[in-house]
Amino acid sequence: MRMDSQVADRVHAVLQRPVFAGGPTLHALVQRLRDEGARPMIVGGWVRDLVAGGESADIDIEVVGMCAETLEEVLGSMVPLVLAGKAFAVYKVEGANVEFSLPRRDSLTGLGHRGFAVEAVPDMPFQEAAHRRDFTMNAMGFDPFTMEVLDPWNGEAHFRSGLLEVVDPRRFGDDPLRVLRAAQFLSRFLLTPSPRLIQCARQVGAENLPAERVFGELAKMLLGRAPSLGLRFLLITGWIRFLPEVASLVGVPQDETWHPEGDVWEHVLASLDAAVSLRTGDSRRDLVLMFGVLCHDFGKVCTTRLRDGRIRSMGHSEAGVALASRFLTRFTKDRSIIAGVEKLVRWHLTPDFLHGQSSTLAAVRRLARRLAPETDIVLLERCSRADYRGSGARQNGAFPAGEWLLAAAREAGVLNQPVEPLLLGRHLLQEGVTPGPRMGALLRRAYEIQIEEGIQDVSVLKERVLAEPSAGRADSSPREGNGERGR
Repeated sequence: MRMDSQVADRVHAVLQRPVFAGGPTLHALVQRLRDEGARPMIVGGWVRDLVAGGESADIDIEVVGMCAETLEEVLGSMVPLVLAGKAFAVYKVEGANVEFSLPRRDSLTGLGHRGFAVEAVPDMPFQEAAHRRDFTMNAMGFDPFTMEVLDPWNGEAHFRSGLLEVVDPRRFGDDPLRVLRAAQFLSRFLLTPSPRLIQCARQVGAENLPAERVFGELAKMLLGRAPSLGLRFLLITGWIRFLPEVASLVGVPQDETWHPEGDVWEHVLASLDAAVSLRTGDSRRDLVLMFGVLCHDFGKVCTTRLRDGRIRSMGHSEAGVALASRFLTRFTKDRSIIAGVEKLVRWHLTPDFLHGQSSTLAAVRRLARRLAPETDIVLLERCSRADYRGSGARQNGAFPAGEWLLAAAREAGVLNQPVEPLLLGRHLLQEGVTPGPRMGALLRRAYEIQIEEGIQDVSVLKERVLAEPSAGRADSSPREGNGERGR
């Protein structure tokens, strides 16, 4: 890599930055290691991102020529350390995104992501140490003193040409998680898998992979720049079979009037890529959005029928909720994310339905209530807009239903959250209503009236609910449909 002045300035800025507030700079740490006779080199993703013109948040430094005890002693005298891996000498700087390690050798001992024996080898040459890495773009090193990029596996050339290539085909299958890592790298960096990578991935199974690691790689893929690239890779390698709810979308037909782009698989991939520009910047909310878009048409697999000469999928949004839940619960226990995705799936057609029915603000307020607390009108509109843009007939068009919904939600004051209940228990206590079932029923009814009529005065609301002959009756508010029209 040619180290021009701009790249040199970026590297210098990183090295002169304190590793944590009030702490030493990264340069001071690596200089101390060098003074002790070691050769510290930045490795992995940071070097790849340097080549790409970006900057990685995490910095991994491999220290050659120093034993683990000396490494711990030297670094420990300058910064607080957290031992992340005793057997292979990995030390994290507490409160920072900097990690130090020794070169190491992996030996396969069993199945799955954790089936390795790891041995630290302080004097291992860089080329041999880099041989254990998954892809050539991740097998580069950077010497912060000579400003030299070490690239024994031609990673820079592969990366610049847009190719994702494996380091060693014979070792690739040792860690099956690498297939999912490949999928997320393709999505994040807009790469093409090499024929050798495709062949290697086809020979690897997903047995014994930790669910949380699978979820993490899927999340990175969905939060990338083109999620469709990662999913297409999983399809051509056969790995989509380990995501059966997603695999089942392939070949499910759609009415060409609504979806000239093809089957449900093609529609979902187009919708995911459309959703990239609709993300909020909040990683957690964006995860709910992207998983919502991925799952939004799961229900079409079991509801698609030919009716009166047209392909219909009546009830697919309701049917998709259970499928989305089953899909997500295999990989995560985060109920907030799961519930948020379920709600996006359940209501993703509602913006179009409400707009078409010229619905009232009360209907919008009820929708906001149903979405809360895991999601809101903003995310639902973006999920629905991605669905709309994912149709080949409407890729570049406006989304009138979404624009109407956002305007109505602003007017109703429920854009990001439902209206807060005006009438509280203390207000009813003042009127002699004691805590118990009747108070609870009155509060529920008051909230329904508030939503239906937009009342903003608590005294008016209290007088209204107490005057009703049926005060305390169960919820009897009107219901909206979800917009199912066979799409």
